[in-house]
Amino acid sequence: SGKMPEVDYVVLTEWFDWIQKNTDVSVDLIVYLQTSPEVCYERLKRRCREEEKIIPL
Repeated sequence: SGKMPEVDYVVLTEWFDWIQKNTDVSVDLIVYLQTSPEVCYERLKRRCREEEKIIPL
């Protein structure tokens, strides 16, 4: 359908509201990218960031 599932929208909205209320970070946009865990993992590996090396699929 091209739309974010309602449960995901609710969770992200609550997260966004918490960030706005509890941090000193200016956030005006959250981008939701939908992809498979496998694609995310491959992208993570290509970045070669030291802090991400321990993240399992």
